[in-house]
Amino acid sequence: MATNPVDEQELLEESALARFTELDGDRGTVLDTARLCSALTLPYLLPPDSHKENDSLDNPYQNIGARLVNNLASKITFTLIPPNNPFFRLYPSAGTVATRGLDESTEELDKANQIAVAIENEAQKRIAKESIGVPAIEMMKSLIVTGNTLGVKIKVETPLDKGLKTYRLDNYVAERDYRGNLLDVVTRETVSPNTLDDDLIALLEESGKLPDEVILYTRCVLKKGKWYEYQYLNDKAVEDSMATYTDEDMPYMALRWTAINGHNYGVGLVEQHKSDLITLEGAYQLLLESASVSARTLFGLRAGALTDLHDLQEADNGSFIFGDLEEDVSVLRVEKHNDIAIVENIIQMLTKRLEQVFLASSSAVRDSERTKHTWFDIIILNNLEGSRVNQKEAI
Repeated sequence: MATNPVDEQELLEESALARFTELDGDRGTVLDTARLCSALTLPYLLPPDSHKENDSLDNPYQNIGARLVNNLASKITFTLIPPNNPFFRLYPSAGTVATRGLDESTEELDKANQIAVAIENEAQKRIAKESIGVPAIEMMKSLIVTGNTLGVKIKVETPLDKGLKTYRLDNYVAERDYRGNLLDVVTRETVSPNTLDDDLIALLEESGKLPDEVILYTRCVLKKGKWYEYQYLNDKAVEDSMATYTDEDMPYMALRWTAINGHNYGVGLVEQHKSDLITLEGAYQLLLESASVSARTLFGLRAGALTDLHDLQEADNGSFIFGDLEEDVSVLRVEKHNDIAIVENIIQMLTKRLEQVFLASSSAVRDSERTKHTWFDIIILNNLEGSRVNQKEAI
């Protein structure tokens, strides 16, 4: 049964700004939870609403959450995109070898393997050219912390371009069906008018003075088995921005850490263990405040004492002072060592539990005096592998 084609001009009249506002209004709790998880680990991943670059962010009392997230994100990215090595191997299948008689000809089999290696190297060169390593790590961090991230594949036209563009959770909205299939996605980004074409600048000048910044909304929606993409500058449609994609070449990748049927957004690993991180944050705050109080030193002088206060303040090291110092002078002490020890034990317990969840190698070391040096070699190797991705991409 034939279906009527989609009227692109009628679709363009559906405001991307209005669609973003509509979907954004239904996810307040999702954003609040994601911002709390970000504040406990990496606050810059999803800052508070209306946050600007020059605004300072509140840092947590502990950096264990940040360390675990960075470590896990580096490990996963290192596994998916290993540096200097292809992430896949191609071999002639058993059926191909048997059908073409490659098992009887070593020369032909070697030639087929060489072709497979050439394809692997070409794919590795393309990944290196598109520089997707750094955006991939940021996407992985957002997945772990907020449970959601959006990546858009773009064409690499200059050496400075990257083949992957990422969006924070507060800069895109998505709609899915019950099975989790993506139906609609709208992105929001702030652009400078200096980067726009003359016809788009003229479109903005119709409303009056050209603003310093404009908001670009891009919508990609599934209609009758085909994806349609178009853009809006603020509340004005951008003519000739309509593009169509099939399922195979659709560039939008709305990823979720843990998918839930019927939900538009996923749940991150940090949210699943949010209670431990909140307790750890409170324990570190209590430990630091208690340590600050315990470290403060205050001396007291008994009322009516023969010892002169001025003599005490002016005395040099090893000087003689008239008076009974043991009776007249006292030191304020805070006897909270046992209470602080309880807090330290809680911190160690929570830290070990979180390290096990986030696959930190230090959690696998046995707490004993006879721990072999092999355990520490494993830790050093894993830490080097985890940091190698960041170093390589930074270079």
